[in-house]
Amino acid sequence: MTKSRIQQEKIFGDFIRLLRNKRRYFCQHDFLKILDESFENNFEIINDNKHLYRARRMSKKEYKERKDTLIDNDPFQGFDKKNSFIPPVKSIRANRVNTNGIPCLYTARSIKTAIAEVRPFKETLVSVATIELKQPLKLYKFNYPENYSKLDEKTFWNTLPFWYVMLISMFSVPCEFTNNDEYLVTQCISEYIRLSGEFDGILYKSSLDDNGENIAVFNFINKKYSLCEPIKSQVYTVNSININYTKKV
Repeated sequence: MTKSRIQQEKIFGDFIRLLRNKRRYFCQHDFLKILDESFENNFEIINDNKHLYRARRMSKKEYKERKDTLIDNDPFQGFDKKNSFIPPVKSIRANRVNTNGIPCLYTARSIKTAIAEVRPFKETLVSVATIELKQPLKLYKFNYPENYSKLDEKTFWNTLPFWYVMLISMFSVPCEFTNNDEYLVTQCISEYIRLSGEFDGILYKSSLDDNGENIAVFNFINKKYSLCEPIKSQVYTVNSININYTKKV
């Protein structure tokens, strides 16, 4: 049953308060039923043989050491295969999709977006790994439809549920500027989607690259990331940082 925007705001607000102030684990709420209902239509499938990209900053020292040990025709010109993929469990920190110690592969759909997501300075060295998909990925999608910016306000809110717009914002906000409450919400939503067993990951918009998209691939224990693997890496130098700004009134 379609609920009004006021009903959506109330249900979603109650869910946020539940997570923040009452119960964070094994919670049951009407909002999760709404999320369940969205599973049928709100997804995107990326076919195998496609490429995703994972970026890591690289110090000049690391670059020199790597360059000195390269052998002929090594496809990994940046970080090697191991260091281009999932970090060790003991090094995994909480992020928007995972909690401490739970692996998640964060990637982007383009090299530009991947580089932007590590928030480099000018002349920063960035190693970008190419991640090849061995099987199709079914992704739950947190992003606006095409041409959404051309919609008038009424059409916009009639097209997208209130809770969905709020979650798009929560998933895309840069990590340094997010707070623990927003982490809590996106982590809970991500875990719920992951444990449903219906999706291989989450697709969400990038706030650091206009029109860019990020993809977080879940770690299913029985698959052990057999869905994809790094096949090469390349080092890039960031030549410039473009800043647009407006006066706050």
